Amino acid sequence: MDLVECSSRCWRGGRKCRGRAAARRVHRGQMIAQIRAQILASADNAVNLVQFFEACPSRHAMIVAFLAVLEMVKLQAVALAQEKQFWRDSGAEA
Repeated sequence: MDLVECSSRCWRGGRKCRGRAAARRVHRGQMIAQIRAQILASADNAVNLVQFFEACPSRHAMIVAFLAVLEMVKLQAVALAQEKQFWRDSGAEA
């Protein structure tokens, strides 16, 4: 599953924002720090993005988390990997 599909799947989960005041409290820098802390705390230096996005308290937080992941990839602070191939051209040879 790719990053966009992962976040889309979480967004379709029907989460509602808890309110505008609560949604404004989440900043990209805070989310980057949270992702970094989870990576460092894990035994294999990895974070399951589906679980990370699902743990976000609001849709706004999920969007900020998604932007934080994109920023970290852009800065080459993290590398994304997927467990298995999510799409395969039916005409391609194995």
